[in-house]
Amino acid sequence: MSASRERSIAVIGVGCRFPGGVDSAAGLWRLAAEGRQTAGPVPADRWDAARLAALHDPGLVARAAQGCFLDGDVWSWDPRAFSVAANEERWVDPQFRLLMEVAWEAVEHTGVPMDRMRGSRTGVYVGTYAPDNLFREARPVEDAPNSSYLFGNFTAGAAGRVAFAMDLRGPVMVVSTHCSSGLVAMDVACGALTLGECDMALAGGVLLMLSPETHYFEAPLLLSERGACLAFDARADGYVRGEGAGVLVLQRLEDALEAGARVLAVIRGSAVNNDGQAGRLTAPSTDLQQRVFREAVARAGVDPGDVGLVEAHGPGTALGDPIEYTSIQAVYGQGRGRCALGSVKTNIGHSEPVSGIAGVIKAVECLRRGRVPPNRGFEVWNPAIPRAEESRLFVPTDLTDWPVAGAARLAAVCSYGVTGTNAHTILEAAPSGPSRRARASQARLFLVSAGSAGALSAGAERLGAWIEGDGAECDLADVAHTLAVRRRHADHRLAVVAGTRGELAGRERVVTGVPVLPPDHAGPVLVFTGQGSQRPGMGRALLASEPVFAAAVDELEPLVRAESGLSLREMIAGPGELTGIERIQPALFGVQVALAALWRSWGVVPAAVIGQSLGEVAAAVVAGVLSPADGAKVICRRSALLSTISGGAMASVLLDAGTVRAALGEVGADGVCVAVEAGPGITVISGDVAQVAGLVERWNAAGGRGPGDRCGGRLALAAGRPDPGRPARRAGRSLRYGAWRRVLLHGERGSVCSGSAGRGVLGA
Repeated sequence: MSASRERSIAVIGVGCRFPGGVDSAAGLWRLAAEGRQTAGPVPADRWDAARLAALHDPGLVARAAQGCFLDGDVWSWDPRAFSVAANEERWVDPQFRLLMEVAWEAVEHTGVPMDRMRGSRTGVYVGTYAPDNLFREARPVEDAPNSSYLFGNFTAGAAGRVAFAMDLRGPVMVVSTHCSSGLVAMDVACGALTLGECDMALAGGVLLMLSPETHYFEAPLLLSERGACLAFDARADGYVRGEGAGVLVLQRLEDALEAGARVLAVIRGSAVNNDGQAGRLTAPSTDLQQRVFREAVARAGVDPGDVGLVEAHGPGTALGDPIEYTSIQAVYGQGRGRCALGSVKTNIGHSEPVSGIAGVIKAVECLRRGRVPPNRGFEVWNPAIPRAEESRLFVPTDLTDWPVAGAARLAAVCSYGVTGTNAHTILEAAPSGPSRRARASQARLFLVSAGSAGALSAGAERLGAWIEGDGAECDLADVAHTLAVRRRHADHRLAVVAGTRGELAGRERVVTGVPVLPPDHAGPVLVFTGQGSQRPGMGRALLASEPVFAAAVDELEPLVRAESGLSLREMIAGPGELTGIERIQPALFGVQVALAALWRSWGVVPAAVIGQSLGEVAAAVVAGVLSPADGAKVICRRSALLSTISGGAMASVLLDAGTVRAALGEVGADGVCVAVEAGPGITVISGDVAQVAGLVERWNAAGGRGPGDRCGGRLALAAGRPDPGRPARRAGRSLRYGAWRRVLLHGERGSVCSGSAGRGVLGA
């Protein structure tokens, strides 16, 4: 892939799973920075390593009985989330399952809502090669035909299932060049973007070790008896195989910047070639490695002497390490500063078709952070490596600052296949964005959703862990914004209100409670507001442009006029300020009922309705509990009654109700009462205007003033006033309650709860 500066490719999203509990790019960085190694015995649910090794060669026991395996259960998954047919669930290769999950997470990492991805010209390019599940699930010929087994395991399914799960409609293909598969897949994806074959691309790879066959094929010549990959070290005796999956989301840099995407790094150029007959089929060639390096550097248009990190293939083999060092030294050994020689295989093993992608993810994190982690286990150079005294190459043994100062950070990544396919890419740190002002803390809404209750719980747990870990430095406003507008909102949902990390801590994990809707029901919910949302001319444009809205208002017009003597049309379309409760509340009622009718005409049929204060009346009309005539009667008489009540005020304070009541007693404010216990530490008081004002001044001076100002004094009841609700209750006895429309819950009836009364008011 050739890319000028103007035609570079942006990395805008990353998803991954690697040993050691790694499930993010930041997690891979942390594991490498801490110098951890993840090799261990073969899990019992894969195969009996000791028994099988003894069948062949006792000397293979140590080599074949270990690997770098993923944590947890690689067999469990949620097939419904990926549109997998029920008859195929049993047979889908666990590698494909893992790849679909990681690809989904990579897209979410971009901040592009999944709904916008569906039907898009997005390509999928996947590197894979190990048919372990075919070995494990081998079927006798007499079981044929079994199309579910075939389509669950054939190689093309790795990329095809990702595309199907997300409804992606760009080029989709599998690349199989053994260990270089992932980096070659990325090169092909970059080329497709450059040629305009797709607008976005997913490039990655996957490997799970599910059966012993492939493991044992590699053991005699390639696997380490020490159980560690010691790249470039004198003790190196081979590598440890490692599981993993990694997916990068790529976009043309100019498109990413125009769309406001977060750019993690820039791919400046890449190249692919093959050794041909330069040597044996499986022997690496320093000449061809150097050639692919130089081609990538030329296409990137950079000086190799400015590269600060070469993330090497670095498998720790006696043959491969000296040849690779010679190649890297020839191209990158001279220049400004020093150049680190890295190998993530020292941490997570050799993930074969994923290894190049793992190297890119590590390099991206190094570029972003300006630091290079150590190569785990490196002590003494392999004596077979022909080191040059003047070389700028070094193997980091500690967390090291970026070794080239005063220039854009550049990194290179190498990957080679066992049959001679070499891949190389040049990465640059992302362009710096504009500086941002710090934002004041304020309450925000944090949304989490999933396709099932179990997935919601797991997602909330992951969010909580991220907030406290890798996301500890992120602006909470950005987190809330991303969760709200850059995520797909599934059926099972959790909403948390918090203004600080302390308030958010733990709340996102609270996902138990009473379901709002039964599990077999789904659909939109309409929420109807109380007083305070009115504005001049709030229905004027809709009356002029939407016939359905106008018809709904016209239906209510004579009903409101008969009860109040006022014109609904004039109230919601008039140019002047809407004042007076007797005008505001009927106007809001009418607008909301008409809006619900408009939404219905567009196909948005509510599964439930919720109303607050006067919004309860509109919600009841939309649900069919009240007729439009009775709804107009309730709202007009309610507002007329409230307009007769004067002489009071309300205020909210950031104090708990007990403290407020004690303060009322201390100052003798017998004309004020606690009106609402709005929540822990938030209380609303109401009563005599002068006494409320005095209390507000007192608490304000002490720092206890709340988020709400004193409300205009026509709604609050002073303590001890006669009950004004008796006339309203008498009027309510004339109302006729209708049956539910099929609008909320299920069946033909449901339950009505009143937020004002705090209890059920109409049952099934």
